[in-house]
Amino acid sequence: MRTYEIGEKLELEFYNYLLEQQNNSDLIFGIYPPDQCKIFHQKDYYCKEREGNIKFDVVVEVYRKGATQPHSLVIFECKNYQSSSVPEKDLTDLVDKIRRIGKCAAKGVLVTNTELQKGALSYARNNKIGIIKFNQEGTEIIADRLSNYTLSQTVKTDMQEGYGYSKNLKLSAYFSDKYFCEINTFIEAILHPESKDHTYKHHQSSPIIPFIKHDDLERHALELLDKTGYKYGKTDLNRICSHLNLNIIYHKHKLFNTEGNEVLGRACLSSKSISIFSHDDHLRKRFTLSHELAHFVLNHKDFIIRETVFNDDLKLNNSYNQNRILDALEYQANALASCILMPKDAFIKRVARILYDMDYHNKGFGFIYVDDQPWNKADYWRILHSLSEFFEASHQAIEIRLKKLNILNDKRFGSNDYLLKNSLPNTRP
Repeated sequence: MRTYEIGEKLELEFYNYLLEQQNNSDLIFGIYPPDQCKIFHQKDYYCKEREGNIKFDVVVEVYRKGATQPHSLVIFECKNYQSSSVPEKDLTDLVDKIRRIGKCAAKGVLVTNTELQKGALSYARNNKIGIIKFNQEGTEIIADRLSNYTLSQTVKTDMQEGYGYSKNLKLSAYFSDKYFCEINTFIEAILHPESKDHTYKHHQSSPIIPFIKHDDLERHALELLDKTGYKYGKTDLNRICSHLNLNIIYHKHKLFNTEGNEVLGRACLSSKSISIFSHDDHLRKRFTLSHELAHFVLNHKDFIIRETVFNDDLKLNNSYNQNRILDALEYQANALASCILMPKDAFIKRVARILYDMDYHNKGFGFIYVDDQPWNKADYWRILHSLSEFFEASHQAIEIRLKKLNILNDKRFGSNDYLLKNSLPNTRP
């Protein structure tokens, strides 16, 4: 896709998002009656300096009742970056364009799809510019279920560079030292900066993401499997979805987000629907579906409206970012998905059967031991392959399950167990 097409794609996605928000409410952005607010794509305004028009990507015009001319403008300039973070220059260009059209009541907002440099945030704060990071396939969270601190930390780590991989929000925004995840409160803050009431209205006891012990996840899986008649072998995920009254849609096409990352699946928790997109890997498709249905089992609808799964989301483990509620939710979904795909008792039983058939003996290093010796690696591959075929789960998922159940002692160079052991100080005299 060419650069200008990529940029226009972000413009259209953001423009349609604003229209969707407008259509979903009696008041546009929760503030204005429909006849007092207009939304435009590729809007021209006259510039006296150049004696011609300046075009802006997306504009919201706000009118007083009965007026024919807008009293306020919110101007959105969309910048779609493929790899780099937002440079400060794009903010200075936006400030200059707004100055040149001579609209005193115009407010500028830079919309991007990537993280921000710290200098860009400082410039935005000092020049009263808003910044939005928008990702069409990002997760929508329920803001009023979170404390202001948790919400701010979640949005901050989504927007700023240097935090490593974390799951994206659909919308994260910054204006005047405040962070937002909903367009309504953000636009209210932009248009009425003098108001102090831009924080979210929380329940008296705003819940945090509850910690769930792994034994409780095993119990959740066991109860669900019992209710759906599971006995042994491959888990019937479609039967579980039917039991939970979930609508599953299998798409024949692949889907990629603006950055070119493949979308594996999508869940809408409010409508109890799951979409699974075409994969080359059947086993990954099964884990994706198991992951998505786990969100429903764990009642994550209290925190998110809809979410999208990418490959990196399926790799989140105990090392997830503690400042990100989304990472905690994804870790829980991954852990429960593993328990559902590879039920504990059936898994242990099958491991024992495979080891018996292989005449594999515990030599004092663990039930299953692997290091870098070729014969140990060959035995281990046979075990992984047999379990993968039986449960229809990937080798990676099988390995994680073996480690979680303390069945595997992995001493291969580069494994987590090896690296942990060799990073510890030598305490011998």
